Amino acid sequence: LGISVTSDGAHDVYVWLNDSLGNINHLNYNSTQLYLDTTAPTINIIYPISGTFGITAPSFIVEIDDDILDTMWYTIDGGITNITFTSNGTIDQNNWTALANGPVTFTVYANDTLGHMNSASTNFDKNADAPIINIVSPTLDSIYGTTAPSFVVEITDAELDTMWYTIDGGITNIIFTVNGTIDQNNWTARPDGPITVTFYANDTLGNISFDSVDVNKDTVVPTVNIVSIFPTLNQLLGVISPNFTVEIDDPILDTMWYSLDSGLTNYTFVENGTFNQLAWDSVSNGTVTIFFYANDLAGNEAFDFVNMRVDKDIPTITVNLPLDDSVIGARPYINITVNDANVHEIWYIVDPYSSITLANNSNQQLSLSIWDALLEGAFTIELFANDTAGNLNNLYTINLIKDVSAPIVTIVHPLANATYSTSAPQITVTINDATLDTTWYTIVGIDDTFEFIGAIGTNVITINQTAWNSLSNGVVTIIFHANDSLGRPSSDSIALERDVPEAFDLIPLGLTIIGVVMAIVVIVILVKRRGHHKTSNKEVKRIAGLWD
Repeated sequence: LGISVTSDGAHDVYVWLNDSLGNINHLNYNSTQLYLDTTAPTINIIYPISGTFGITAPSFIVEIDDDILDTMWYTIDGGITNITFTSNGTIDQNNWTALANGPVTFTVYANDTLGHMNSASTNFDKNADAPIINIVSPTLDSIYGTTAPSFVVEITDAELDTMWYTIDGGITNIIFTVNGTIDQNNWTARPDGPITVTFYANDTLGNISFDSVDVNKDTVVPTVNIVSIFPTLNQLLGVISPNFTVEIDDPILDTMWYSLDSGLTNYTFVENGTFNQLAWDSVSNGTVTIFFYANDLAGNEAFDFVNMRVDKDIPTITVNLPLDDSVIGARPYINITVNDANVHEIWYIVDPYSSITLANNSNQQLSLSIWDALLEGAFTIELFANDTAGNLNNLYTINLIKDVSAPIVTIVHPLANATYSTSAPQITVTINDATLDTTWYTIVGIDDTFEFIGAIGTNVITINQTAWNSLSNGVVTIIFHANDSLGRPSSDSIALERDVPEAFDLIPLGLTIIGVVMAIVVIVILVKRRGHHKTSNKEVKRIAGLWD
């Protein structure tokens, strides 16, 4: 049966039968439809046709037409991998992921049941590089308190689209366009402890990246407890800066400081100790409020304070007894007046002995044990007074001289009964006394008193020559005297023998004649000896003695 069909499409074929007689039953026939297909399927790629796509495989829309369509498939790697599909959808993600960044050729194929095949292609680009995120701050394990921390992130992408962060694992995402501060409400809602801050960014291609940093939240303030200001809280504070003891506790303690002027000036410290003296000097008398502060690494701050009374007026001392620079022969009375509204204690010290307590405006004898231990001579009483604020008076001293005995006068030269002639004798006398006043000597038989400047120790005194000349030969008694500043006298005496020859009663001419005769005798002797032998040195000396 030969049928000629010239156009593609459906064609109805009817079949009748007749017999040999030519009978045909026009109502009895069979028919069938034949389809003529001589062309391949038509393919039209609607999407994608250009552009750039990111890490997520793009979807596709294609229109494929064929009456006897059989199979549709596509490839993005030049036919290495062919993916069949039955409807529009998305390019296989694994196949897309395997592609490198760059140009991509998307080719769609279709065939029909007769084996006719067709294809169509489109080109676009792949760029799967996500934005680069660098967290500058906050830094790892940094600690923050009640105030939400600020953040600085560096995000780089040529096609940057959106930036956001979360601090609750993505439950709440906060979009931002510039660096700033973590949302305070979101921060407040988080409990104390570790918090992960995650920053996200995507680009217009759908590429997304993130980076995170772990920080800590601590809203518990340090505990600050003032234990003591020494002197104790019931006492006044004085000129000397007091000590302090405070208990400060925080697991992440950062800084401790105090202020004496309500925070205008602050002084940091690392351990209990003493207030800065210069700062304390600026505190006036009256009531001062002392603040102690502490903060932790999260910026949480706490303080405690105490009010103290200040008295910087130091006690002043007026000495009533004894008089300064006085000489005393017996244990003196001490009487002083201390002027201060808050006198605490009064005492004196005689170095090197222990201190002795005094009563204000009261006569009190110097300690007997100290008096007995003191040697005669100068000594100093140091007077002290303090008040309940601990202020100590400026040093006040009384200089005294202990003198409980009369001077000691001793004649040490010459020996008693030594004989002196025309020259007045020299007498060596030692004098000892703590407060030597006046020294003099007298000669028995002469009414005059002969003063001399005596010194402690050895004195060599030449007796007045005129007085000596006026004395007769025989025993002469000389008495040396001394007294001290308290008027106590003392003396020592010596008896000497005065033996002055009678005067040689010759006129000057007679003396001259005698001298000439003696000279002649010496010359004669020398002449005679010269003729016999050389005069020895010994003889010369003997002759010289005769001449004398």
